[in-house]
Amino acid sequence: MTMENKYAIAIFNKEEDYIVKPFFSNIPKIERLIIISNKNSVDEETKRKLIDFLDTVGVVYDFIYLDDITNFFQVYFTVRVLCVKEGQPVWVNASCGSGIGMAALALHAIKHNIKMVLYEKESDKTVLVDIKKLQRINIFDLRYLNTIKEIANGNNTISKLSNSLNIDKSLVFRRLKNLISVEIVKKLDNEKKIKPCIYSLTEFGEFILKISKEI
Repeated sequence: MTMENKYAIAIFNKEEDYIVKPFFSNIPKIERLIIISNKNSVDEETKRKLIDFLDTVGVVYDFIYLDDITNFFQVYFTVRVLCVKEGQPVWVNASCGSGIGMAALALHAIKHNIKMVLYEKESDKTVLVDIKKLQRINIFDLRYLNTIKEIANGNNTISKLSNSLNIDKSLVFRRLKNLISVEIVKKLDNEKKIKPCIYSLTEFGEFILKISKEI
């Protein structure tokens, strides 16, 4: 394994913030970043800003250009070949790119227990997902995906979920407990202790929702 496993992988076809901002969080340090992109999908000014930042923080970079980073198989097999050659990365940044490209990178990370970095621009927040936690449940099981989708649709209490999913409240509670344990769902603070409890998706939950639509 080269670079003593001190490299990471990112997909890049949007603003540089999706790659730059996570470096200001608590993500593990790396020496090298391999960036997968379409050759003509990012304007030169945006690319230059990213390169200048990586030069400033002392991170070596390499670009891999694909014909189409919205093609699941192109991204997935590129990452597989790369990891055979370089070893598994410290983390992958799946924040930037099409849903299909992100799904390919995320599935590889889940399969090989690689940490995932997710940057949410609206909240200006970076989430580091420890994939080992996800081994507790199969997050792509339709039962969990349907629950995630219903929460996103506004069915955010146990009663509403029970009705929309047509299952018993006790089963809804167990699903929510499992989804909370892997940080896909969170229970909102209820200062007045008024029932019912409200549930919502975390940043990671929003990411799972997005890529589930592409698989």
